[in-house]
Amino acid sequence: MAIAARPKTKCCAIFRMPDDNELTKKWRSEAQSLLRANRFDDARAFYRQICDAEPEDADAWHVLGSVNGILGDHAAAEKCFRRVIALCPDRSEGHFNIGISLRNQNRTEEAAMAFRAALKHNPDYAEAHNALGYVLTIGGQRPAAEQHFRRAIALNPGLPDPQVNLGNLLRTQNQNEEALACYRRAIEARPDHADAMISLSVLLSKLMRIEEAIEWDRRILALYPDRAEVHYHLGNALLGLNKVEDAVASFHTAWQIRSDFAEAAGAEAQALQKLGRFEESAQCIRAALDRGQRSAALVVALAVVSRRLGQRAETIALAETMLARDKLSGDDARQLHFAAGKLHDELEHYAEAFEHYRQANALHHRRFARDAHDRLVNDSIRFFDPDRIRNMPRSRNHSERPLFIVGMPRSGTSLIEQILASHARIFGGGEMNIINQYANGLQARLGADAPYPSCLGAVTPAALDEMASEYLDRLHVMDQAAVRVTDKMPHNFLHLGMIAMIFPRTRVIHVVRDPMDTCLSIYFQPFNELHAYACDLADIGYYYAYEKLMAHWRRALDVPIFEIRYEDLVADPDQWIPRLVEFCGVEWDDRCMRFYDTDRAVNTPSYEQVRQPLYARSVGRWRHYEKQLEPLRTALHRPT
Repeated sequence: MAIAARPKTKCCAIFRMPDDNELTKKWRSEAQSLLRANRFDDARAFYRQICDAEPEDADAWHVLGSVNGILGDHAAAEKCFRRVIALCPDRSEGHFNIGISLRNQNRTEEAAMAFRAALKHNPDYAEAHNALGYVLTIGGQRPAAEQHFRRAIALNPGLPDPQVNLGNLLRTQNQNEEALACYRRAIEARPDHADAMISLSVLLSKLMRIEEAIEWDRRILALYPDRAEVHYHLGNALLGLNKVEDAVASFHTAWQIRSDFAEAAGAEAQALQKLGRFEESAQCIRAALDRGQRSAALVVALAVVSRRLGQRAETIALAETMLARDKLSGDDARQLHFAAGKLHDELEHYAEAFEHYRQANALHHRRFARDAHDRLVNDSIRFFDPDRIRNMPRSRNHSERPLFIVGMPRSGTSLIEQILASHARIFGGGEMNIINQYANGLQARLGADAPYPSCLGAVTPAALDEMASEYLDRLHVMDQAAVRVTDKMPHNFLHLGMIAMIFPRTRVIHVVRDPMDTCLSIYFQPFNELHAYACDLADIGYYYAYEKLMAHWRRALDVPIFEIRYEDLVADPDQWIPRLVEFCGVEWDDRCMRFYDTDRAVNTPSYEQVRQPLYARSVGRWRHYEKQLEPLRTALHRPT
């Protein structure tokens, strides 16, 4: 959170010149010149002399405290500001700066007392309200913090920091639109406010508004090209658009700027793996480890290449040592548990593997709103009944370019896309979030009273044409030549009714895998917050009732749906791969049989597996964990 270092009134204090003797006048003049030149160490030496010569000069003590704070000597700054208060007990900015010094020493409770003292002497001190709100947020007192942020904004609407802090607080409460408005007001007040722009970009990424986030990251870097964390965030945003090569460059730049930025090194190593450049990834990891760097991202990347390096046991030991000894964020600990679980699984240490996966999911468990999910499924089945579908409007766009690959995550959708993307005339678009964005924004877009999907009752052919055109424009940005572009967002199975209205000539591939293997594989992957069901075996089994919706689509829709079972493909690729290519309406291409040699970015959790020839070792994998899977088995056999 942003916080003002000093109140605006400090400038008056720094340059106020009381009558004194000629020597101290000379010291003050030289000290002020040094301050203007940002030579703070030299200026501090002069102000120490002034304070020694005139110990009752509160202004000199105030400036010395400010300079100590600028130089990071917060304990010395605190002593100076306490001297100011001893001389002038009602000086509000003195109390305020004591609070800043205490906060910078992580003494937040004492800092809160100092800010309250500042407000006692000046209740309209906007900066003090903001600073108090900040330390109250650290202490978990969010309602009180919000009151102080709002009071600071009311007192000084042009002050950007309270807007940023309020936005950050609202973001933790999922009040995302109001948070975005706060960040934008802060930027309007101060267009070069880096914290406001960074917070805005981070939230836009969280909301899957990736293009906007990238635009803001580039705007920040135009002003502050050496902000390593922004290059890192830009890299993650570019991954969200499947621009993996560009992401590698951003992560590498972040690591060049900050040689100790282990997270950026790990992210670069993982992105290189998604490009199939495993040896370069290993070199990146080795370089970071040789510098003594450690991060969860590095260990995750190392876990992928450790098989090639023959270092599974060593990587497990590193991950488990970091989990036992290091102070880790919840997300970092979660990543390490997943990495250790993967390696134990490969070594057939199944009990140890499952325990790591259990701990990983416990660290990131989110409530899966079963009622809301059931409502969406049942509303879709009711709304898209066969009679209504026959009479519903369609887009007049008859493009066959979009090719949708749907199914449960971890069912083999990435493998199918890799096979098809090996074809000269098919481009692999990866997991695009466009259809989900349409669904989430459709009620507002149409100005309808009913939520999705019922709001489609108000849709017009013109609105469907517009959505089709927007979607095809996005495909054109990715590739201009291919006759088919895949969208393998698995959860598009929720929206096949709307997809059939937008693209009446599209084709859909539905990938099916054994439910137990599919659900176990989901549990073993570090999915993000969009997959709220993925952290609990019972929730995953409950979500697998997607079969009910897919059965309805097969009965009700008039777009062709090709169903392929992962197990059948693995057992007989010579039969199923040609059938798959034929369904797509393109001529045969031998490269589809050698899909593992295809040079393309694979930005999904399966990026390593799809670069290997077909294998059957994942078939029936759940049997290794049969004792732990009773909640899953029970959920899968629930009545539908």
